[in-house]
Amino acid sequence: MKKLIPIALLAIIATGCYNDKYEKLYPAPVTTVDPCDTATNPSTYSGNIMAIMNQSCNTAGCHDASSASGGYDLTQYSMVKASADNGSLVDQITSGRMPQGMAKLSDCKIGQIVYWVNHGAQNN
Repeated sequence: MKKLIPIALLAIIATGCYNDKYEKLYPAPVTTVDPCDTATNPSTYSGNIMAIMNQSCNTAGCHDASSASGGYDLTQYSMVKASADNGSLVDQITSGRMPQGMAKLSDCKIGQIVYWVNHGAQNN
């Protein structure tokens, strides 16, 4: 009988500590990425800008390869970069003049473009 008590006590102690795992006691924080927060999610040409250009600028009759309205074919990085460097990209988008015939770009997309231009408009 005396041997049975320590074994039962050991079984209770062993099963009572199942939550003492570091991962269960201190789970990793859940982080969300805000695509509009350029401080934590910097804009890149391949990650943000190219998609915005393709969706809002490189459309038929505007700045696609066949139309190249205003002399800008914004399907090519070099032309987007030239437009960024001469100031027309940010000027046209922030003023709401572009994209013509479409809704103004969201503040998030405008912020991404401005961030990208202000940080050198790199082909990244």
